[in-house]
Amino acid sequence: MPELSPSLVIRPGLAWDAFPDEVVAIDVERGLYFNLTDAGAELFAAFAEPCSPADALATLLVTFEPGPTFEADVAALIAELVTQGLLVPAEGPSNPPRPKAPPAARRVPKSLALERHEDLQDLLVIDPVHEATDEGWPARRPD
Repeated sequence: MPELSPSLVIRPGLAWDAFPDEVVAIDVERGLYFNLTDAGAELFAAFAEPCSPADALATLLVTFEPGPTFEADVAALIAELVTQGLLVPAEGPSNPPRPKAPPAARRVPKSLALERHEDLQDLLVIDPVHEATDEGWPARRPD
């Protein structure tokens, strides 16, 4: 797998959460939200602490049975996460994700895709916590 950066991390300040079946990330500054499921969600979560793309791939190989394009698909998703500004080069040393206990059987990955949504852009650029004014909530951030 070609190295995109020695170490990447989820962009500080990006709001995200892992749910049982997906990860949702919200970029409030740009008014975008993203979601990843299955192997894509696990890949994204691997970058909660700085790690290399190779280390993130290794964590996926514990859970998922790689097909012939698996490594290329992982590299493409990492590149897209960087392009979309969700992953950034990490400062400091890499911390490989903690190894998980291997499942009884590895799963076939169903999704290594990032979905980008702009349909709530007008609502997401409103910051209800930091931009409240005397006029009330919600307050639109100045352009």
